[in-house]
Amino acid sequence: MGGGSGVKVWQHDLLTEFNADNLQWGVSFSPLVEGDLIFTNPGGADGNSLAAFNKKDGKLVWKTKVVVGKPNLPTPLLSADMKFITVNPTWNVPPSIIQNEYLPALQQDPQAMDRIGLKVEQNPDGTIRIYQPPGDRNALGRIRFNFPNKFLVYQHDTPDKHLFAHDKRAYSHGCMRVQDPLKYGEVMLGLALPNEHYTADRLQKMFGGSEININFPTGIPDHLTYQTAFVDDAGALQIRDDVYGRDAKLISIMKGSERKVADLAIDRRPDAESRSLSLLTLRYAAKRRFGQSASEVFCSATAQL
Repeated sequence: MGGGSGVKVWQHDLLTEFNADNLQWGVSFSPLVEGDLIFTNPGGADGNSLAAFNKKDGKLVWKTKVVVGKPNLPTPLLSADMKFITVNPTWNVPPSIIQNEYLPALQQDPQAMDRIGLKVEQNPDGTIRIYQPPGDRNALGRIRFNFPNKFLVYQHDTPDKHLFAHDKRAYSHGCMRVQDPLKYGEVMLGLALPNEHYTADRLQKMFGGSEININFPTGIPDHLTYQTAFVDDAGALQIRDDVYGRDAKLISIMKGSERKVADLAIDRRPDAESRSLSLLTLRYAAKRRFGQSASEVFCSATAQL
């Protein structure tokens, strides 16, 4: 198996059950045959990825690397519709970053914000607004991909391109930085506005000092998942690092005293096949997502654990 999570043999069955449930949840909300969609996976090492699928046949259109939230500031799990793209975005610094990082910096050095291109204003209610105008130094880069949600996260360009060379890319405050935002914009607009013929070059020619919003006539579902166990293109089961500790917490619960309260013995026929519910769940979810052959491989691999 690929990856190096360091989990014990008995943990693989639990990991695959958790991830199958997540996968089944995502598929049930957006069947591939009903529309274009995006899956973003912050889970583990080279699992930090984003993939776009086509509504016609459910096949992968494009895939790229992303930078995701730090372990203490994890990218949330959610589903929301991407509704528009912003070229030349203004970065309005979130209140949490202002409170925890920038106000202490301003107290130490009143010119600190100016040196990194941030503007400071006082709102009528006395609160502070800190923002960064559009430009090459903007923390959001030149393009932002908007799928409104309660967590206020989005996908965007970044001036810190060097981070994509790292195997583990958990460096953000929760938003997702895209390795090739111009190509991503071309792909998304090709799905949302196919008759407009947007290209990466056309988007780059729009770079300037003013925000430009390109609205989608129909939203494209964007699912932020957490898959530390998955089947790769070759049909092999892959296990990745649990960067947010979510699997570890669930494994602890499943192996702890709380689980024992619900574990009631069930009489079985002596010749009954002893298969765990997790493998049945995996077979169903893998078949829905990857097809029959991948389902068989997935369940065959986990049956050996």
